[in-house]
Amino acid sequence: MIVLDDVAVSYGAQRVLTVQHLSIARGQRVAVMGPSGSGKSTLAALIGGFLPDTAHVEATRIHVDGRVGFVSQDAFGALNPLMRVDKQIALIGDPHTLGDVGLDPTLWHRYPLELSGGQRQRAAIAFALATNPDILIADEITSALDPIAIVDIINCLRNIDKTLLFLTHHQGAANALCDTHLQLP
Repeated sequence: MIVLDDVAVSYGAQRVLTVQHLSIARGQRVAVMGPSGSGKSTLAALIGGFLPDTAHVEATRIHVDGRVGFVSQDAFGALNPLMRVDKQIALIGDPHTLGDVGLDPTLWHRYPLELSGGQRQRAAIAFALATNPDILIADEITSALDPIAIVDIINCLRNIDKTLLFLTHHQGAANALCDTHLQLP
């Protein structure tokens, strides 16, 4: 589903990502770990096809088979604060996706400001899933959550039948969710 060989991404003279080889099979869950600045978000942008024009990419092979959905760390910023979450999802897909991620139906008609951080993150996941992606990239989506909300989000992602690229600093979350780990320097 995803194959990268001899990939280097730079901004000007600064190399921000080097990947010798990465292969991710359909349905696989891969945790991408590394310190801040190691290139996790750059890897996500490369696979998702949304690197900025200022990025210079050299590669022997970049192959991504399927549509990519993206969930960012900032769920509040990903959602329109002036529109109910069910209406936002209805613009691109089925609002019942909110139920698929475990968001209580009594919360669907709320605005993002009326939801907790974990509830907003579920809504952001539902928003990404409503586009029916083959690959879901989750970029640091548990970093701003309390331990109980982290467990809820991990359980939510565990029930999603998609290829998953889970970018995180959280070793426990990576171990609980993913069968493969990629450590960036």
